[in-house]
Amino acid sequence: MTKQEKKKKEIKEIFVKTKYGTHLCRFVPDEKRGFIITAPGIQGVVTWGKDVKHGEKMAKEAIECVIECLVERDFLKLTQKANSFLKKREPVFV
Repeated sequence: MTKQEKKKKEIKEIFVKTKYGTHLCRFVPDEKRGFIITAPGIQGVVTWGKDVKHGEKMAKEAIECVIECLVERDFLKLTQKANSFLKKREPVFV
């Protein structure tokens, strides 16, 4: 195996900047070509890129999507809790 082939097979860890901060991403070489990218700090982020530059773009998009979905889900849960709390309260007459 040549140096170039070994270098292609190495796992790379790269910080990817998103609108929600900078996140560590792990680039694992795919069997055929490209990289499988995960963000260990954010559950559910898995994507693929044909090269490092494309992978960074895809990782950014995946991270932002997952974070937005988590925020929306938590907001809906909070809204449902608030609505159920308000429905249980007795009316106050003044």
